[in-house]
Amino acid sequence: MKTNIISERGIESVSSGSSTQSVKLSDFSIVETATDGYKTNGWVRRSIDIIAAQASAPPWVVENKDGEIIDNHPLAIAFESPHPQMTRTLFMKTIVKWIELVGTAPVRVFREGSQYRFGLVNPNRIQGVIPAQGDLIYAGFEVDLLGSGTFQASADYSLETMVIPRYADPINLGKGVGTLLSAALAVDQDNEQSEWNVSLMQNKGRVEDVFLSDQPLDKTQGDSLTQRIWEKIRGKGGRKIGKPLVLSHGMKYQRMGLTPQEVDFINSRKFNREEIAGIFGVPVQLLGSEAASTFSNFSAAMRVLWEGKVFDVLNTVRDELNLFFLTNNMLAEGERFTYDTSKITALRDDEKVKADTAKTYYEMGVPVDQVNDRLSLGFDKYEGSDKPFNGLKSPVTVTEQRYFKLKEIHERQIEVESLTIERTSEMILQPFFEKMLREQEEAIFKDFDANRFDIASIERTLKSITNAEFLNELQQRDFTIAKQFSETVVVRSAPKIELRAEEDFDATLAGSLQRDANLLQELSFINEATASAIVDQVQDFIENNKSIQQLKQAIQDVGITDPIRASRIARTIGTNAASIGQFTAAQETGANTKTWNVAGFATREIHEDRNGETVPMSAHFSVQSGSIGPRWPGDAIVSADDRINCRCFLTYSIT
Repeated sequence: MKTNIISERGIESVSSGSSTQSVKLSDFSIVETATDGYKTNGWVRRSIDIIAAQASAPPWVVENKDGEIIDNHPLAIAFESPHPQMTRTLFMKTIVKWIELVGTAPVRVFREGSQYRFGLVNPNRIQGVIPAQGDLIYAGFEVDLLGSGTFQASADYSLETMVIPRYADPINLGKGVGTLLSAALAVDQDNEQSEWNVSLMQNKGRVEDVFLSDQPLDKTQGDSLTQRIWEKIRGKGGRKIGKPLVLSHGMKYQRMGLTPQEVDFINSRKFNREEIAGIFGVPVQLLGSEAASTFSNFSAAMRVLWEGKVFDVLNTVRDELNLFFLTNNMLAEGERFTYDTSKITALRDDEKVKADTAKTYYEMGVPVDQVNDRLSLGFDKYEGSDKPFNGLKSPVTVTEQRYFKLKEIHERQIEVESLTIERTSEMILQPFFEKMLREQEEAIFKDFDANRFDIASIERTLKSITNAEFLNELQQRDFTIAKQFSETVVVRSAPKIELRAEEDFDATLAGSLQRDANLLQELSFINEATASAIVDQVQDFIENNKSIQQLKQAIQDVGITDPIRASRIARTIGTNAASIGQFTAAQETGANTKTWNVAGFATREIHEDRNGETVPMSAHFSVQSGSIGPRWPGDAIVSADDRINCRCFLTYSIT
């Protein structure tokens, strides 16, 4: 006796007496969905590409039970370069595309001691083995490595090596259901409409009209009548397209073309686009809808995409990986493998809104703990965080005199403010540097297309982007950061001090930035690092006879023009600007000592060694790297390993 299991489509049949049953991981094949959907329909391809691009952007990390990132965890290191022939971006894009197309993306995990590597298995070359009894989803797997249609068990493809991220079929949790299945009807309709439209246009959109006469007409009469009708319709000398037919035996008009409403394919395709995009969870603004696209709409659409779709697919992958890693003792208790969205541009706008809202609540006197809980900011509690803010703010008089917010703050609260420096720098500077790197990449690639590979051309092209206009804009942004943080300097044992008029202080601050920020030198260092990385890839391109496309891909893969690098540059330059702003403000209060503080997380050893040092205002802190110590965090005069990504901060005192 045979028993049908799973679903009506792609039914698996097994003997009722068997102890196990085999189940396809998907009813659709990669070839089928890619050919009939992804490659054929533009809306499908664009939707999936947008989802995959966003989902592949965040790096993956391992967090401890307190949500803190564990540096250099073997799994996080391995996932950055998951496969010898695939970058992390391509690896994640493939996973996401497979899940959207067929509902599942089998991942194979290789483990040698504490070292890991990952691979992908075609969903149609592996099937699950489920027990006839019990609550296990899989008892094992069978593979068809040769594509012969014969599946066999293999020790290399087992519960200890295979992870199956999937959109689970509610009828059978071991099977995946791709989004494309739900969109199949709309996709087929759109494809058919496109093909019919092409055929119709090739026939000029209609067949010729016919006039039937109830009286016999000879050739001369027919030709004359035809010409008169034609001239009436088209005018003399009209184009000979769609010429009417005149037949005898009854003169009446018979329309054989289509009305404009009948050939209105544009609106039909717009409807199809919106339906397909809606099924995939992609806002239509991202598919090129000019009517709905503005900058603000686009930004909002990106957030909607993340909240409505990207988080879903990333959580699907994350949860399956975590279950596998924990089951196979690759993660310790309390550890979690997850994606880090802190650098995702589309989500930072939400964080800025949260920060502004939190500031408003805080200044209203709402305790930090309540603000934290209401807005899910994720900050730790500290002594006094449950108490309302006393409302003390820097008064600004009508005579435009300035006061600093000189306040005693608990160390943990200062650490929170150090995070604000980093996030403000990213908000103000990161998009600026992302644009710079993107424009440099485009310009360099144009040079390559024109067969210009010499270092002089590379350096000249890079400098053309960081011109005087660029430097002026950077100086303005740098001043904005310095000014903002000059107003939050912490000076211990200081009274409120009335300062000079604001414009006088601004002039002093601008002078400090011009003297100490060294932005021209910063840009020079950035361009040198970019040029060096590009030259290395050009040399490899020449030595190994690679194509220009391979050269371009190699430059993108090394990350020299990546948003992550832009974030690193923004934080480094922004920290220096914020430090100069606070140092200049502290000098105004009469502070005579400064103390180095670490942020309490992700701190490098050389900064831990400097933690707690107190020196006079004009002095340098201890030399921990290079030949000179810094005057403040992010100081441009110290070595790169002493300043890049620094999250330290200073407090000041009047003694």
